[in-house]
Amino acid sequence: PNHTGWDHVWIKEHPEYYTKNEKGEIIDPINPETGKTWGWTDVADLNYDNQNLRAAMTADMKYWLQKEGIDGFRCDV
Repeated sequence: PNHTGWDHVWIKEHPEYYTKNEKGEIIDPINPETGKTWGWTDVADLNYDNQNLRAAMTADMKYWLQKEGIDGFRCDV
């Protein structure tokens, strides 16, 4: 997953997990080739340069595998 909804708990609890603009505002995903928005304004872009985000995402994914018994994740981005 490369983004969350704007109502995700991390927006308030861990804003450092997200990509921000020069004003420090959390932004939607940006096309790396053009530097412009993809137009997915209904989601907030996660910043995987943040090592704490990586650890949190790994822990969340392990939960679903180990505790809920799912057999995989859909990753199509």
